[in-house]
Amino acid sequence: MSGTKSVSPGGVKVVARQLAPQAQADSGALREDGYEFIDVLANDLGGGAKRLWSLNQADLSVSTAYGDAVLVDGGRLLVEIVEDPNAPGSGYYVLKVSENPTGPGYDHLGEGQTTDVVFNYAIRLANGAISTSTVTISVTGVNDAPEAQDATAGVLEDATTGGAVTATDADD
Repeated sequence: MSGTKSVSPGGVKVVARQLAPQAQADSGALREDGYEFIDVLANDLGGGAKRLWSLNQADLSVSTAYGDAVLVDGGRLLVEIVEDPNAPGSGYYVLKVSENPTGPGYDHLGEGQTTDVVFNYAIRLANGAISTSTVTISVTGVNDAPEAQDATAGVLEDATTGGAVTATDADD
């Protein structure tokens, strides 16, 4: 059943409403090396019976459990299902989005430079109905410090030598 429908059989008015969940698109912002909590259920339709069901899987009908994590954007972004830090013990779950500490990361972004990352999620009602939508995360780069490279040189006592010290800067 789609939308709201009114029927008047024998003088009795019956109003039926769509009960399927309707996941709505979400967005968030993340500074490189930081993390962000996103309540993707807050703007989704379906009342209190809906729950976060799946993350960025080819088959969104397969559940992603609390504590599970998925990697998106070529392993750069880590997305975890965690308990809402603003409501501990509530059993209400949100997404924790952060740069993957063991992945390629976003060091290539210069300070203030942004890139958008999009991934999918699904919600499910108690009756089994599933709805999918997207989350768009805008990642903003920070100025990463240059890293000095090891160098060695030899010199005789009372003599001079020349050479160069090198450094790499991921933002450049």
